[in-house]
Amino acid sequence: MKIALLTLHSPCNFGSNLQALSLVRFIEAMGHSVVLLDYRAPDDCEYYKKITPEAQYFAHNEFLESNLPLSPRLKTDADLIEYTRDVLPDCIVVGSDAVLRVVHHPAKRTVHRFGNPFWLGWIDKTPDLSIIPTAFLSVSSMGSPYFKLPKNIQGEMVRSLLNRRFISVRDYWTQWMIYYINFRAGIKTTLSDDPVLLLPETVDMSEISLNKYSLPKDYILFCGGRFYSHQRKWIAEFRRIAHRKGLLVLELPTPEYWSQKVPLDYSFPEGLSPLEWLKIIGNSRGYVGIRFHPIVVSIVQKIPFFSIDDYGYSMLSTLGMNFPSKTFDLCYRSKNRKYVSGPNAFFSHSPQEILDSLLSYRCSREFFFAAKNNLKHTIVQMLDALAV
Repeated sequence: MKIALLTLHSPCNFGSNLQALSLVRFIEAMGHSVVLLDYRAPDDCEYYKKITPEAQYFAHNEFLESNLPLSPRLKTDADLIEYTRDVLPDCIVVGSDAVLRVVHHPAKRTVHRFGNPFWLGWIDKTPDLSIIPTAFLSVSSMGSPYFKLPKNIQGEMVRSLLNRRFISVRDYWTQWMIYYINFRAGIKTTLSDDPVLLLPETVDMSEISLNKYSLPKDYILFCGGRFYSHQRKWIAEFRRIAHRKGLLVLELPTPEYWSQKVPLDYSFPEGLSPLEWLKIIGNSRGYVGIRFHPIVVSIVQKIPFFSIDDYGYSMLSTLGMNFPSKTFDLCYRSKNRKYVSGPNAFFSHSPQEILDSLLSYRCSREFFFAAKNNLKHTIVQMLDALAV
């Protein structure tokens, strides 16, 4: 089949870039042809250009151009309609990532509003294209406050979901959202994880060189990002006790705002590619920090981790039930619940406690293999449904 894929591939975000790469390569390996619809909302492009250093912004875009089967740049629903008419794909797949995130507030970016292209209204409302079968794969609402959304928005969401031949979601929160807004419609979903789980089958790690960084053999990664790097006394103590164990501590920056110049042994220069980022985590002795995809990559590559989870809601995090957080959801389902804490709880632990937890981490491969096989099975099921 000729498959058009629509996902959040273009943000300056290592995980977004890699999930798109992994899914494209896996589907191509099944014998299908893939075009990735290069939709980029103008306000989203402006947002990432504003917050990302120039060299890092270029590194993400160079990765996309070099590794993904991109369509011409598409900025609007009209662009998507015109291009889809030109190529006439056999089906359209939306996902993975937070493509179903909906925050009902006019100040939010296009990708956070219902009616954005990921909900496929541009297909449903175009008679000659509405016959193309469509599906949602491993989609996420990323903690959207769905219970606060106006009833008319919820109704539009249900109508969109009813038009899909197949729906799989990445987390419990999104599954609950769909059940909440459509309990009378009976829309069925299945759970499937992030395509980054398939990276070992789609990327040859031996071809990724890190020679230009002259990295030490034994190192731990720390990523506090913009909001949690002010804990300099805690970070300095963590580095000191890691040194006693023969480990250096390296800052792994986030693409936006980059290095926070924390008191660690090394910080990577701007211009880090997503594939380099992947191997840097894979070669480490452990990861401590924020974000979702470093935890996915750690699980994939058997790397000990401790997550500083700043997603979801702080009250639910305090109660240990922070399911709006995609990171908590993953750690809960992978039986790594004790290796995730909200920021306040995390920094209430001593650096020694966190290092001891990291070094005593025992990685179970049971979840990884089960989740990977389930994702592969889900993709096959989805393509079968779309081919009918």
